[in-house]
Amino acid sequence: MKVKNYFIILTVLFILLFYNLFAYKFANNRIEEQTKYAITNYFKSLNANNLDYEYIKATLNENATISVFIKSNNKYYRFIFENNGGYKLLNVDTNIPIYIK
Repeated sequence: MKVKNYFIILTVLFILLFYNLFAYKFANNRIEEQTKYAITNYFKSLNANNLDYEYIKATLNENATISVFIKSNNKYYRFIFENNGGYKLLNVDTNIPIYIK
């Protein structure tokens, strides 16, 4: 009986973990698609020769803004967006946490 209960608990935990990872990946992909235009325009405004960048991840901040971390030309950027119907670029910061690098 105990082995059966452990197996059921382990199965439920595995399903919840899989769902959480899938939901996180889906949310990150949506944010990447919806912020791509603003990020590309920012790099165009800098007259950057190379518009290629690597999307790292997005995080939700305490003040209901979204931070999108980008790597371009070995420099890291944090784009801070406000989400109210669409993503509005508020700030671009080059001081990012060390765990992102």
